[in-house]
Amino acid sequence: MNVKTFVDELARITPPDLMSRNMYQGDSTGAKDRRENLLYYLSVMQEINPSRLLVGEAPGRMGCYLSGVPFTDEHTLVFNPFFKNRHCLVQELMSLDGDVRPQSEATARVVWERLDKIPYKDLPLMWNIYPFHPSTVEAKYYSIDDRPNRKPTKIECEMGKGVLAMLLEYFDIKEVYSVGRTAEFILKPEYPNIKYIRHPSRGGANEFRKGLNEIYGIQ
Repeated sequence: MNVKTFVDELARITPPDLMSRNMYQGDSTGAKDRRENLLYYLSVMQEINPSRLLVGEAPGRMGCYLSGVPFTDEHTLVFNPFFKNRHCLVQELMSLDGDVRPQSEATARVVWERLDKIPYKDLPLMWNIYPFHPSTVEAKYYSIDDRPNRKPTKIECEMGKGVLAMLLEYFDIKEVYSVGRTAEFILKPEYPNIKYIRHPSRGGANEFRKGLNEIYGIQ
């Protein structure tokens, strides 16, 4: 099955309220690039055929909201070897303006620092229980510097659970891990064996590293 179908469906979904944005939706250059970034990521992951899934809470304003890829910022898209065959929008902008710098997110940095220690064939699939960006500002008022994060509501997460079910039609996942408590709470009824990993934000970086170290036997 072609994951492009999933990305196209994702881009057509309207969020359940005005306080979040489907950053894959529309004809803007940014939305198109996020769709292409996500399609690239999911296509590579299909080739890897992962058995493990890491589920976070929602896209962060400096990470997935910009890149379109869960737990991934622009800096990772540009410099990490995983994305070596993906030429993204920020690289094009950097080539046009020497002052342009890819955005960096602390969570993405910690996550990919660990992923880089895992054998390529064993990499986990990553997603967010709410795939769109939740904010304290109505989506139509977002600006480049004003997109504050908030925790997604239960209604948003329940909607996201349906999106996750769509995504998993394309993968054969055996183990599900919640990065943070939100996904664990929402997914526990369907995935009673879901395991918890501390989210790397707000002082949790070392506990997150420890969690992945134990799962993958990283030294």
